Amino acid sequence: MTPSASSGEAEPRIRVVDLTMAYGDFVIQHDLTFDVTRGEVFIIMGGSGCGKSTLLPSQIRELASLKLSLVGLGGFEDFYPSEISGGMQKRAGLARAMALDPDILFLDEPSAGLDPVSSRLLDDLILQLRDSLKCTVVVVTHELASIFTIADDSVYLDAETRTMLVQGNPRTLLAESKNPKIHAFLTRGGQESERAPAGNRSGVLPGGTA
Repeated sequence: MTPSASSGEAEPRIRVVDLTMAYGDFVIQHDLTFDVTRGEVFIIMGGSGCGKSTLLPSQIRELASLKLSLVGLGGFEDFYPSEISGGMQKRAGLARAMALDPDILFLDEPSAGLDPVSSRLLDDLILQLRDSLKCTVVVVTHELASIFTIADDSVYLDAETRTMLVQGNPRTLLAESKNPKIHAFLTRGGQESERAPAGNRSGVLPGGTA
């Protein structure tokens, strides 16, 4: 998964072509081909174990290590805030801020563990960052409310067939897809998210943090 080399506005910012993800001989996903358009929020969705987070594999890890090294915290990638000193926590906060690349943001389950109100504010923040920084955002999430709120486009990865089943806007997929797996994933509990479509709400996460 690499940024597109073209600078044309009509060209994709990220292009994935015939990608196979595997641990040794165990194939997680195969034949993944999709584009991420510049300036959109792109969702990677699918059931547990399908390989959503793996798709973001080494890029997140390498970026975190680089930023921590720049603030003198190289080697502390696996430490929790409670395990380091107050001064180190402040440096870690600086590294986190530096990790907000203004061109592409990769977010892995950003609203996991949040209550509905905090999750909604975080979704609003993601859209604000996309609009203000003119950046491309790739999000791994299984949260329906977030999927229907922030996604411009999405891809569904299937754990059983180990490949992508469909690409498209989640609301369009819900309305038009005939695939029972897609419909079941997007209607968990029998109801679509009641949140308003993206762009119809506003909000600011208190303190500008997530």
